[in-house]
Amino acid sequence: MKTIWARIGQPITLPCEFESSGGGTVAGSSDQIEWRKNGTLIFNAFGTEPGFFASDYEGRLSRASAMDLTIHSVQLRDQSIFLCSISHFARGKTVGGRENGEMIRLIVNVIPRILEPLDGLKIFVREKGTLRQNCTADGIPSPSIKWSKKTKNGNWRVMSYNRQLIIEQFSADDEGEFNCEAQNFEGTENAIVTIKRRKPLRIDRENASLLNKTAVEGAAVFWHCSVEQRKQWDEGKVRIHWTKGGKAMNAMEIGLRAHFNDEDGSFGIMFLRRTDSGEFECHATLLDSADELLERDSVKVQLNVQYKPEVSPKSRRFYALRSDHPAELECLLEANPLPTLVKWTKNGRPFTEHTEKSIDRNLLRSAVRIPSVNFRESAGIYTCEAENIIGVTEPNLEIHVVVAEAPKFTRTPAPKYIVKAGERVEIECEGFGEVPIRRVWSRREDGRHRSFSEAKFSIANAAHSDHGIYCCVLISSVATVSREVQLIVHETAPQCATNFRVQCEGQQRLAVFWMPGYPGGDLSQSFRVFYQQIRNDSLNVANEAWKMIGQRTDQSKLHVDHLEVFGEYEFKLEASNRIGTTNCTIPGTYYTCSKLDRPTNFLLVNSTAGVLILKWDEVKEANSYRIKGRKNCDAKKEGKSNWEEIAKTSGSTYNLSSAKLNLGPDSKCCAELVVQSVRPPFSASDHSSAVILPIGCSVGTLSSNLSSLFLFSLCTIFLLFLLFVLFFFYSLHRGNEKARQKQRSAKNGKNSKEKKQCQKRMSDRRMERRIGQIGMGSAEGTPFGDSFDNE
Repeated sequence: MKTIWARIGQPITLPCEFESSGGGTVAGSSDQIEWRKNGTLIFNAFGTEPGFFASDYEGRLSRASAMDLTIHSVQLRDQSIFLCSISHFARGKTVGGRENGEMIRLIVNVIPRILEPLDGLKIFVREKGTLRQNCTADGIPSPSIKWSKKTKNGNWRVMSYNRQLIIEQFSADDEGEFNCEAQNFEGTENAIVTIKRRKPLRIDRENASLLNKTAVEGAAVFWHCSVEQRKQWDEGKVRIHWTKGGKAMNAMEIGLRAHFNDEDGSFGIMFLRRTDSGEFECHATLLDSADELLERDSVKVQLNVQYKPEVSPKSRRFYALRSDHPAELECLLEANPLPTLVKWTKNGRPFTEHTEKSIDRNLLRSAVRIPSVNFRESAGIYTCEAENIIGVTEPNLEIHVVVAEAPKFTRTPAPKYIVKAGERVEIECEGFGEVPIRRVWSRREDGRHRSFSEAKFSIANAAHSDHGIYCCVLISSVATVSREVQLIVHETAPQCATNFRVQCEGQQRLAVFWMPGYPGGDLSQSFRVFYQQIRNDSLNVANEAWKMIGQRTDQSKLHVDHLEVFGEYEFKLEASNRIGTTNCTIPGTYYTCSKLDRPTNFLLVNSTAGVLILKWDEVKEANSYRIKGRKNCDAKKEGKSNWEEIAKTSGSTYNLSSAKLNLGPDSKCCAELVVQSVRPPFSASDHSSAVILPIGCSVGTLSSNLSSLFLFSLCTIFLLFLLFVLFFFYSLHRGNEKARQKQRSAKNGKNSKEKKQCQKRMSDRRMERRIGQIGMGSAEGTPFGDSFDNE
């Protein structure tokens, strides 16, 4: 394949060469010549005829010498693969041999063209800012880019070979003419731009008119907003516009009364209204030649429109008050500034008992309180008048007060009506009042009232759904009174049970309680309870089918067991009697009492500059984890603080910024970190074991605590030892005292025994002596001998 390069817009001749002929081949008068582009026929001729050309090339193709083909004014779309061929036909034959020439690849080159920046563009760069200017060009082959700056002597100095020219800290020395040059071997293209510095865009805040303003309703105000960059302003590069509350003026009604002057940035509002009060903002923007925003500045001013007091449309002008009840009349006043004086009159006489309270910035509430309404002293015409520095209310508020009794029932319905299913129900309720009344009926359903305004309550055929509490209501401007009526419908299916309660009694057990509804008459009713799991795990899955709890029962309590751990359930109850069945949904979603395991192996894996890498074992049922921390400080100073949540994550690792711990280098505190497993709506797990930071905290920061503890323990041991010694000596002394007492007792006992023995011996001796004397006397014939014998 042969490659030929052509320049766009220039002619090119494509040669038709054959390998068999060693160069060119001359076509005979009967030979057919064809040229194809990417397989599509674009030229066809016989012999030396001019031939036929494809319509797309009409006027740009011509036959050159021999079998060559010339393309005039080459276009980019001509870039393709061309092939010539010749078919030889013998005389009198329609089929001949075909021979293809060498394939030709035509490549079209394009001279560079600069897309950005435009030649002659003026660029302004903020002083000490950064210039970033692109030079974008196309061409084939892709051109190279060069940035140059014109020096004072008129030469060009190369600044960069990159597509983007970057100059940081732009200053006066950087100003000048810069050339963006794009070049390939087909040619060169240049774009010269002028780059100048400028000071930051700034609105002239010294302008005396650019201040907050206060004006009276109906007057006019003006502001003048200009910038300090007058040169750019004169060249039309600065745009000034005004907004109110962030909205353009032409998008609001105020724009119809506003005046703008683009030449000097002045802005004014004619015929001021109270709604014009608010914040206005002057915006100045600096644009480049392509209207791209370069810089902006803005100044805010406040407008305060003052007006005299006016009665608010929300003020009531008629009151019907209930006798013997307290009441309050109010007068709502809109004013700026708020009224400094409020006057009330009753039937033309001053009424001094009133109070004022500011409700809003420009709204004042003045009220007259009547402790107990009575016809003679309370009825009449009251007026309210207010005054501020702008003026007085015109007209005043005039309030008409009448006193009336509350509506009364002339026909009161019975408290209870009992009917059978299919029977007609009619309940009459009538009343009257001194002021117009309105009578409505309402039905209480699920704690709410549904109203219907039929004067006479009637049901053609009472049914199960009509059972309930109804209320007849008399409404007037004085008071509202009502009477409740219970409608009981016999011989129907049971009414829905009430007071549903589902109680958790374990990780896989729930108890369901309810209060049976009306059974439909003197009928027995039974119940069935169904449950459905609506979420099986942390992912939302399809609801399971309804399942029945146990068997039918006449009790008002059932238990359901073997539920899923971390299960979520809803319930419905079915009440039945011999007439029918009623299905009732138990409101709410209920959960088993499942508890997550606490994370284990909570560790500080690594600690880099400013980042702590924490890791723990995953908990199977957890959706996320909550990292908590607290400070553990010297007990003499701060003490332990409460646990505070630091971070929440779904993974089992977390990169914690040490800045969140707020531990300074001079801090005497340690940080304790724990992690909890979390799975809403279930309770979080217990805390994991704690990680104490910094690493050496237990040795360094807490050493004072340990020293204090050791000293306290040592003192305690010494005191105990001292007490033991004292007790020992006391016990020894007591023992000695007891021993001495025993010795004294023993000695005294021995002495008394010896004394007794001595006394006995002496007594025995005296007795012996005495007996001896008697014996001797009888032998000698004592004068007592006869006496003893007679005895």
